[in-house]
Amino acid sequence: YGDVVPMSATNTYHHTQVVWDRAFKITPDLPELQSRMTVNVEINDSCNAFYNGRSINFFKDSDECNNTGRLADVVYHEYGHHYHHSLVVTGITDGSIGEGSGDYLSATITGEAYMAPGFFKNGAGIRDLEPDRVYPDDLTGEVHADGLIWGGAMWDVRKSLIAELGEEAGV
Repeated sequence: YGDVVPMSATNTYHHTQVVWDRAFKITPDLPELQSRMTVNVEINDSCNAFYNGRSINFFKDSDECNNTGRLADVVYHEYGHHYHHSLVVTGITDGSIGEGSGDYLSATITGEAYMAPGFFKNGAGIRDLEPDRVYPDDLTGEVHADGLIWGGAMWDVRKSLIAELGEEAGV
């Protein structure tokens, strides 16, 4: 990047540390949390981010979408794929469960069920865990939409635990 570090790089560095801290607090002995995570920013594409099994990757802004490396929710979600993948015992993962787990990890860090407000230039976010979705009635065949069933169920459990145990213990 030369002498100027893009805001997306400093933002992803900070928020990757935030989400790593949360994961480490939950599972300090998880071996995958002992190694470095590569983060790529300013990828010449738009309206997305991804985890590829080795790194988390964020796209530049466009006329429609903001730079995904500058959105904390998106950083938490993408790291959530790494965390979920690291926790899987059998080596088999379901895409919708991975998406729901990433959404949930992000939402439980921000305390908000509405994912990534400001993702789109008009201020809109991308998904909401709050509406109740039911398996199999709400299956669509698209992993992000189907992940809302799992992520929303986890969000409901979180709300119930907070109601029963209080904010700190419930979260």
